[in-house]
Amino acid sequence: MADSMMPPRGGDPMGGNPGGNPMDAMKSNMSIMNPVDMAGMKSPNHPGYIDPQKTTVRQYFQQNGVDVDGPVIQLVKFAQDQAGKANPIQKMRNISGQGGGSPGGMPPPQPQAGGQPGGAQGGSGLEALMSEMGG
Repeated sequence: MADSMMPPRGGDPMGGNPGGNPMDAMKSNMSIMNPVDMAGMKSPNHPGYIDPQKTTVRQYFQQNGVDVDGPVIQLVKFAQDQAGKANPIQKMRNISGQGGGSPGGMPPPQPQAGGQPGGAQGGSGLEALMSEMGG
């Protein structure tokens, strides 16, 4: 029912083939380093549920593409991948199909006058925001 309420995107959430399932994208972007994802993995009705009493460490790693009999470098890549997926903003970009970069595909902001990101000369943070707003 939830799928019928979502408008078609013209492609799967990971930017691949058309007609992708949003739940698959959410499941593939879950991270053991994200507390919300971990709570979902413990919930029996969640799509990313992993039964902690029945799933072995070997099975978990195999489900995530790690050959436990392979080279250790796989664990480094797995950890880096999990860390990237733990960031909620990057997770939503991945699910929406935007991948890396800034929101909306816009280039990152460039420093303005005075060489500071806030655009105010000699100020940053709240002062820069207030000066930009005329306050």
